[in-house]
Amino acid sequence: MIYGVNFNGSEIPEGIKRRFRERVKLPGMKRGEYAYLKGVGQSVAERDAMLVTMDNGRRKAVIEERQTLVGVWYGIYAY
Repeated sequence: MIYGVNFNGSEIPEGIKRRFRERVKLPGMKRGEYAYLKGVGQSVAERDAMLVTMDNGRRKAVIEERQTLVGVWYGIYAY
């Protein structure tokens, strides 16, 4: 299931949200600019669906992968 207000209107559960950083700073970003966690998914298909949704021509997306006991979770950060 994909979680994230931008994807299905539901908040990311705290148990899952804790596994990811709230924001990331990437090389090339200006001072004070960050990419924020926008959504999480548990499969490659969900990851790809999040990327398609986030890519609107202006917004950049970054994927972070976390291994958990129940499997891999993918977090998407946007800036």
